[in-house]
Parts: sequence; structure tokens; C-alpha cells
Amino acid sequence: PVDKSFKFRADILGNQYWSEAVTVMGGAVNHVSMDTGGGLLEVTLEKTGGVPLAGLKTYLYDSSGTYLGLSQVTDAAGVMRFEVPGGAYEVRADHLGYRFWSDEFYVDHSTSVVLSIPHRSVEIKVQGVYQGMEKALGGIPVYLYTAAGSYVGQNPVTDSEGRVVFDLPD
Repeated sequence: PVDKSFKFRADILGNQYWSEAVTVMGGAVNHVSMDTGGGLLEVTLEKTGGVPLAGLKTYLYDSSGTYLGLSQVTDAAGVMRFEVPGGAYEVRADHLGYRFWSDEFYVDHSTSVVLSIPHRSVEIKVQGVYQGMEKALGGIPVYLYTAAGSYVGQNPVTDSEGRVVFDLPD
């Protein structure tokens, strides 16, 4: 269809982007540009005090809560990156059996967002009672589960005073 005009549409992450009308030229490669806006989205996951959360699986959603099929694991600095078109987004991070959500944010150029998950230390003491005497039990593994009973992969061993400390999200 040489010398005919057409519009083109690209569907990216649930949004539609249209080209201007383009006249097709014969005997050449026809380049069509579409401005999707957006840019590099960088999300940093951190604990209280800016401590990075590395190795967490994160998922990208649009503003209506639809999963966009993009996920990443945070790097050693607690950062994940996506190239995205302009639009409103949310990020979900899965941590110790629970889901944590960012606030909605808008990307119209390169954008940085921080998702902070407050944590606190929880100490557990394991002790036995023998003939009415309490005794701390060292060397005992203590396993962490969610309230629903799912194991979350943490099992430190008690110290000589029978204690272990878990760093848990609020």
C-alpha cells in the first residue's frame, strides 16, 4: 500500500499508544514513532532506618490493581528497575509470607520510589522446666511461621541463654 496513510497502535502494559498518520513509502524501511512517555522506574525496598531489603520478589501493578506481568527480585541495595510507559502504578513486595503495597505513584519520566516496611526485633526465649527449675535451652532451632501456618524459611538457633531474635515487619 505505497503512498497510503496509516495509523499504528502499540499495546504496552495495558495502555494503548497511537502513532500519527504515516504515509507508507515504497522501497524503504518505514519508521513509525509513538510517544509512550514514562521512563525508568526505580523502586527501593527498605526496612526502618533505610536498611535495604535484598532478595524480595516485587510485582508491578497498574492503578486499578491489575498485575502487569512484570516482576523482579530486589538487588543487594534493595532496588528493582523497570522501563515503563507513562502512567499510574503500584508495587507489591512479598516479605516473610505477607504482601506489602506501595502507594500509587505516577511515572511520566524517570522516577524513584521508596517502599519502606517498618520492622521490629522480637526476642524468643526457649527454656525447659525440670523438677520445678527453669533452665535456658541453648542450641535449639526455632522456626518462624506466619499466623496462617506457612513456614517462611527462618530458623535461627538459640544462644547459650536460650534466646533468638527475629527481625519482623510490623
